[in-house]
Amino acid sequence: MGNDNLKLKKNTFLSVIFIFVFLFSYSVQAQTASRVLITWQAQSFAPAEYSGKILPSPGTSIKLGLELIKENKLQDLSKINIRWYLDGKLLTQGIGLKETSFFANKGATHSHFVR
Repeated sequence: MGNDNLKLKKNTFLSVIFIFVFLFSYSVQAQTASRVLITWQAQSFAPAEYSGKILPSPGTSIKLGLELIKENKLQDLSKINIRWYLDGKLLTQGIGLKETSFFANKGATHSHFVR
């Protein structure tokens, strides 16, 4: 009987946690209906059979891309002034500038911050 009581308490606790997580994620999703996606691709060579993400080395050109998703639809950014920042400094800006690139200048143990 004591074991059944423990299982019931555990199931009730897990149910309460699940409901809390569900409601929290729903409220966050409702408040943040827009998402910005930034993608990158190293413009360097790798063997044809390599299926992983090609990592840049110092001096590699890195191509950046941007998309805005709002209410599960891609948004038209052709009339929006887009500013690209690299490591806290303005890299470039322009109307509808969804793509840009830069040269990696940090070693393998460091990273660049893009926004």
